[in-house]
Amino acid sequence: MDSPALINSSYLLSVHNQRDLLRLPRRIAADRLEAIPESYRMAYIEDENGKGYFLSTQTADVIRDGEAEIARINAEMEDIPARVERERKAWRNDAVNDAIQSSLKKAGVKEGLLEGAMSMLKKENSFEVDPSDDGRGFVVTGRNAYGLCEVDSLVVKLVGGDEGAVWRERKPNRFDRRPDSINQMPSGRGRR
Repeated sequence: MDSPALINSSYLLSVHNQRDLLRLPRRIAADRLEAIPESYRMAYIEDENGKGYFLSTQTADVIRDGEAEIARINAEMEDIPARVERERKAWRNDAVNDAIQSSLKKAGVKEGLLEGAMSMLKKENSFEVDPSDDGRGFVVTGRNAYGLCEVDSLVVKLVGGDEGAVWRERKPNRFDRRPDSINQMPSGRGRR
């Protein structure tokens, strides 16, 4: 905070929520206490004769600093619901990403293609995260045009079969044949 100033027997304070300086008189008559902002009235101490009050500048500084701290805390508290919602969304996104990635790895998707496959699955489906029955984790389910299904089902639909082979670690090619074809020669002559 800015340091207060004394001008013409007034104490000037820079207050957190005001553009102009707060002017507090150093001395006031007993009937003028009502003109002082309510929170600063306790900074005035009654004269020995009971006819007026004088300002305790240290108390005024403590009040100013306390009000600034209260305003800061209130601003932080107003942000708490938004922060909680951001954390909840991040937690949900992490749960969905972990479930999809785990399922893709089980299906044998190439490491370099995991993010692309995840992106396609997220684009084509929505996902829901619910607490597990035992309360120790979460269950991620996918929703497609047909309703709710397991994440593994969505992954199999994407990477299963011949069309999905490009996603998997080993891609079949035209030379792949049954294991017994290894013993045959390309010209059609078999091994003797």
